[in-house]
Amino acid sequence: MTNATPEEPVRVAVVGGGISGLAYAYYLQRTAAEHRLPVQLTVLEEADHVGGRVRTIRDQGYLVECGANGVLGSKPAAVSLAYELGLGDELVRASRVARWRYIFHRGQLHSLPLGLMHFCRSPLLSPSAKLRLLCGPFVPRWRDRDDPALKDWAVHRFGAETTEVLIDAMCAGVYGIGPQHLSARSAFPQLWEWEQRYGSVLWGGIRGAFRRRQREPYERALPEDFPRRGLWSFRNGMGTLPDALAAALGPAVRAGVRVVQLGSWEDQWVCVLHNRETVAADQVVLALDAHGQAQVLESIDQDAARILSSIRFVPLAVVALGFPRDRLAHPLNGFGFLIPSRYRRGVLGVLWSSSVFPGRAPEGHVLIRAMVGGLERPELVHEPEGTIEQVVLAELGRAMGVHATPSFRRIIRWPRAIPVPEPGHAQRMEQLRKCLARHHGLRCIGNFLGGVSVNDCIANAYRAAEETVAELTRARQLERMPPST
Repeated sequence: MTNATPEEPVRVAVVGGGISGLAYAYYLQRTAAEHRLPVQLTVLEEADHVGGRVRTIRDQGYLVECGANGVLGSKPAAVSLAYELGLGDELVRASRVARWRYIFHRGQLHSLPLGLMHFCRSPLLSPSAKLRLLCGPFVPRWRDRDDPALKDWAVHRFGAETTEVLIDAMCAGVYGIGPQHLSARSAFPQLWEWEQRYGSVLWGGIRGAFRRRQREPYERALPEDFPRRGLWSFRNGMGTLPDALAAALGPAVRAGVRVVQLGSWEDQWVCVLHNRETVAADQVVLALDAHGQAQVLESIDQDAARILSSIRFVPLAVVALGFPRDRLAHPLNGFGFLIPSRYRRGVLGVLWSSSVFPGRAPEGHVLIRAMVGGLERPELVHEPEGTIEQVVLAELGRAMGVHATPSFRRIIRWPRAIPVPEPGHAQRMEQLRKCLARHHGLRCIGNFLGGVSVNDCIANAYRAAEETVAELTRARQLERMPPST
């Protein structure tokens, strides 16, 4: 629906003020201005704050991330956006010690190898598993046209032991679940592409490392000499980014309003709010999580709503614990550790936050952040805070030898933390796109489409905004064309 005349602004309503919705609105506003296309934006956010799961809490001198801890520099969509917003001086790079990441295996922490010699000496894998992994380039690519479970594909590609120890831990760190629940094509698309294109993940990674990388269009604000390695965040936490986006959008952002229904009337979209107020728009972009979008779409397209409501979510509790530094014997010399499925007792992984970025704990104290729950122990997310804390403390004792009582605690619960791209996810998302194509001026964005990381969400929001402006520009050009004689 595009009800505006060539002289009137196109009204665009973005439902959801998380990182996807804010980034989309920002890029749409900027790109529309560059094309001299008048746009009237409204961002409708249910919570009293923006950012969704990208939020930072400052409490008693501790800086606690409610969701994402940082962004990788290798795909710097977030960092480029930060520079564009004037936040370049606020960026901080993870410490060198954060290169060391650990896996809890056979009763103790083992560092992930950083090189070939370290890999050969590492006790993480048996000699036979190492040999099987090194023979990966000679294993035929996966030929089945179906979308396999990541576990099946990884066992074929890397071997059973590597899958059980390394791949399982990697899945816990990104998605909070084991590889048997994930799609090989959708969960880690880069690995799948390398295998399908080059016949080997190893050769694909080597070729990708030496291939000259083209700058993405959204990277135009990124300095030429920006170091693309490592993890990045902001001096005052990841919440800096959505707050800056909201400030740039100004009064277009409305917090504390919930869209309960979406309808159409007289060639325009109508968003019905919880207080019975209505917001009319020519274009509507849904940027809620998948289940939230399903609820809004129920009265518009039941097929689309059914697809969205079928997406499973991983429930997680983020447990932040602070300790006096002299009470911990462990050096906290790294990023943290992950726990493979066979050893998990409710904690998926632990991040040594104050070792990764500066300013995360008061002087003389440290901050540790644990992820609790997942699909294996979803009930933990709803347990009393004391119960959750004891689960984490037991894990710190088992893996790190830490038996101190925390002097600070903060628990954030996410009943729907991370969407699960199960086998067949790509096909279901294609079906969703076909459903949405029936409704002109309606679009869905979010972390269930094209990646769960902050970088993925921002990159996909940029592409969606570019597509919207291109569509609106073509529509305006057609409206201005004289009628044929």
